[in-house]
Amino acid sequence: MNRALQTFCLLCTLFVVTLCDVPSIQAEMLVNSRPILGEGSNYDTRRKVLFWIDITGKSVHMYNPATNQDKYFIVDQFIGFIVLTKSGDGLIMGLRDGIAHGTFRYSEGEISGIDVRLIKRVEEEKEHNRFNDGKCDPAGNLWGGTMELDCKQGQGNLYSFRYKPESGTLNMTKVIADTTISNGIVWSRDQRTMYWTETIEGSIYAFDYNVRTMQISNKRLAYKAAPGAGSPDGMTIDSDDKLWVAHYGGSSGHSCRSKHKKRVVPS
Repeated sequence: MNRALQTFCLLCTLFVVTLCDVPSIQAEMLVNSRPILGEGSNYDTRRKVLFWIDITGKSVHMYNPATNQDKYFIVDQFIGFIVLTKSGDGLIMGLRDGIAHGTFRYSEGEISGIDVRLIKRVEEEKEHNRFNDGKCDPAGNLWGGTMELDCKQGQGNLYSFRYKPESGTLNMTKVIADTTISNGIVWSRDQRTMYWTETIEGSIYAFDYNVRTMQISNKRLAYKAAPGAGSPDGMTIDSDDKLWVAHYGGSSGHSCRSKHKKRVVPS
């Protein structure tokens, strides 16, 4: 196996899971900042820092491995996810009110804050909903799911977003309705398969994916958590198309190619 580095958010603490040509896998603590609900890690290759969020702590964190320093910036509402912009000027954010653009503010050459501008209101009629996990597909198109604050069943939805540069608008499509806790969206290396997690069911589903139209089809079960193993939460995928899944309440991360094969990484 090629050496790779995967970062998970397990039990609200960041760990590094290092994979190499040995049968054992170790997880070590990366940041012990004790967030309320830490998730959503994004590595910025330009700045060589790791951005992550504290959802209910309403903050965006920036960890610098070179200095081992973790700084944070307060946002005035729950943050479900962040993705880095192509230009590098800031972040696209899934907030309680909808989709926002967060522009980095600088002081003496260092990021000192984030100026937030809402660009698309989502589910205004559901005052107790917020965004949870979200990511961009291989073409840079945004996906994000909502959930009810107390995890009431069937109150959320999974949306796709497509930016129209000619009009400057963000078009939104409801793709999966009546979800509960939407999580862990990733795509295969050939861009033909999308994986999505319904945490409340303990299930990860696979779909055929058309990256040009952003349409999904052929839903099937890719992974089901065993009883007592916790619930699949955040997820990433490596260059070998192996899923790496953080299990909430399971004190572990799991890797799997299908529902029949997995490895467990204790935290």
